[in-house]
Amino acid sequence: PTKYWSETNRLENEGDNNHRRILAKLFSGEYDAMEVLKLKDIVESLEDAIDAFEKVANTVEQIAVKES
Repeated sequence: PTKYWSETNRLENEGDNNHRRILAKLFSGEYDAMEVLKLKDIVESLEDAIDAFEKVANTVEQIAVKES
């Protein structure tokens, strides 16, 4: 079980790192403003999904600890 929680945390951290890296690339001047706005919305939605998954995993972990 501990491996599961550690992997979930690792993946969420990796998602955060990718999120920051992608935003930096979007605002590097390589893309036009409209493209940045469109892609930024997608990137933010993906980050929200990753954060939501972590919250679910934390809730499951809390339940598992209480039941053990």
